Amino acid sequence: MEYRRPHPHEFEQIIALQKQNLFVHLNDSERKDGMLSTEFSLEQFQQMNKECVVVVAVEASKVWGYLCASTAAFNLSKPIPAAMIRHCEKIVYRDKPLSSYSFFIASPTCVDVAYRGKNLFLEMCKALISRIPQHYELAVGFVSSKNQRSLAACKKIGMEMVDQFCIDKQTLFIQIAARCCRKMLTTITLLFDIYHHQKKTRMFS
Repeated sequence: MEYRRPHPHEFEQIIALQKQNLFVHLNDSERKDGMLSTEFSLEQFQQMNKECVVVVAVEASKVWGYLCASTAAFNLSKPIPAAMIRHCEKIVYRDKPLSSYSFFIASPTCVDVAYRGKNLFLEMCKALISRIPQHYELAVGFVSSKNQRSLAACKKIGMEMVDQFCIDKQTLFIQIAARCCRKMLTTITLLFDIYHHQKKTRMFS
């Protein structure tokens, strides 16, 4: 599996993967295993990649996952991200208003159902953090309370759930990366190594 920025022709595959995993196209059982709350156009994915970073997981010329980073300003046109950003104005994080930090929005992220549970999210995080502009101090994102897989994935990489907000009868949890980007990369790598060590130990115990 290769983790990198998308090539121009791969944005169509990102759109296809998004369509398969949108909230409105899934039943309640499927939503617990991962879903997307907000739809973006091909041009908007390209804009995110230009202004910040989009990372894809590619194997055999197919996009199996993507993870996006974007500016707060970019997200103001979408109801759910905009609601989160407005709510963030009220949050105090480590004795400082969250709005006083330089942060990016770590969303959306999606992994094809065939590759869930195989650490694509961890690897995409490593690839994204190594490419994100260094002036960013925090990564901020949101996860639906119904999306148990994504909540577990955020916990695995050390993100903190700091608050919640409601919109359109959905409850969403606001997640924040606990460290600045360079330190976060080290933390993700360490957690990834620990996970594999524990998995290997269980295999031979």
